[in-house]
Amino acid sequence: MNAQTILSMRNVIQDEGIVSILNALMGEKLVIDVPDGVIDDIIANQLIVRYLIDYPSLPEDWEWRWVIQRGKYSGTLPKRIANYYYKEFGITIPREVLQEIGNIASLASTGGCYVVDFVNKFDWSEGEFGDHGSCFWGSREYTRFFMESQGFYALRFWSNTDELKVKRDDNQLFDQLEGAGRCWIVPDEPFKGAMMIFNAYPKTLRLITIARLLATLFGYVYKRVSLTFNGSDTHPIYVNGSKGYIVYDVALSEDVGEEVNIELNDMDLIQCSKCETWVIRPGAVWYDGDPYCEECYGCLFNRCNICNNVYHQSYIEVCDISREWFVAQILVCIHCFRQYGGYCGEHDICYIGKECPHPHN
Repeated sequence: MNAQTILSMRNVIQDEGIVSILNALMGEKLVIDVPDGVIDDIIANQLIVRYLIDYPSLPEDWEWRWVIQRGKYSGTLPKRIANYYYKEFGITIPREVLQEIGNIASLASTGGCYVVDFVNKFDWSEGEFGDHGSCFWGSREYTRFFMESQGFYALRFWSNTDELKVKRDDNQLFDQLEGAGRCWIVPDEPFKGAMMIFNAYPKTLRLITIARLLATLFGYVYKRVSLTFNGSDTHPIYVNGSKGYIVYDVALSEDVGEEVNIELNDMDLIQCSKCETWVIRPGAVWYDGDPYCEECYGCLFNRCNICNNVYHQSYIEVCDISREWFVAQILVCIHCFRQYGGYCGEHDICYIGKECPHPHN
């Protein structure tokens, strides 16, 4: 599925939510080209409102690019803004204001080729996608399983270079990719069709870069907001810097505030008694008062084919039993074995019945 196909499915997004598209994209690596040097309208407006609102307006045909090589006002965006106000109005823009404009504009105009995928299972190893040191693989490991239960996604970056960008001049691009970065996505929040992104890793991967990439892919706009879950930026989910970006279609909502709180269900997690993985309590399997994940439960316990009770493997025997035309094997608990079974030394097997079902010499 390419960007044009996604853009053509806006009516699906409006009806079924962005999650319908994310599900369709799962398992597929997407190559996305983000324009380099261009500052989109939403960032331009934010720069004006935040830093230049008290100054005379810039010309309507002002070029919102990071660098202009020629012309009356050439150079980087901060330099051009400073020269324009000084030459036209005799106004000196403070250095710290120009630095802030430069920091935001340089990030918002950085383009390149990226390879990404969407997943809703967060089972990769720590550091595999640039997230060494993330508390979600340490003291807050349970949060990953909680986010899975709440329908979160991850956007993962793949690369064949030392950077997050990829080189496209290789016919075997997808064979040489390794994990490079990731962020979390809350689909259809704070309203249907939108996405909230937060907690990007590694530190060189900025949320604004991801927001711009997703806006390019979906034909959306984006905005930085203060983000909390259930009224907190630490519990149930720790939000780095208390910030996130909402990526959305202005046709669906133009009223996006500066603060977004997302309400989640209560965290109801429990640790597997064997592997200590965190699982959702309703999804845990219990035995003798202890909870287990489905995988460990399947490895540790079996059901007796005679009494139909479940026992630990150490209490289960594999026994041969005679059927009408063949000899079958069944699982038998130690109690049923004592009552109905026996051991054949000649064939070195356990069996169920009055005698060994195999021929004897």
